[in-house]
Amino acid sequence: MFKQCIVVLFALAACGCQDTEETLVDSELVQVYTDILLIRAEHSDTAIANPMVDSTLAAHSYTYESYEKEWKALYAKHGPTLIHFLDSVKVSLQSSQLEQDTTNGISNP
Repeated sequence: MFKQCIVVLFALAACGCQDTEETLVDSELVQVYTDILLIRAEHSDTAIANPMVDSTLAAHSYTYESYEKEWKALYAKHGPTLIHFLDSVKVSLQSSQLEQDTTNGISNP
């Protein structure tokens, strides 16, 4: 888990929006997204993960609807840069998870 967090943090730190002083890293929305990715990576059972995701959203004063609305606004502002960034974070997290599973002797089907 620690290793996953480090990989995600490095990926987050590497991405800044070039057309504005604001960076995606500073976005609370992206931090919540990162937390959700970590939950989903750690708990493949949606019956366990979904309540944890709901709690994470609530802890940041989001409902599912308000979270989705902010994503749409962020996409409208940053478009393809945002999609590339999120894909990079997700791939880094998945690679880290696969490496950790291999190190721990867990095989993926």
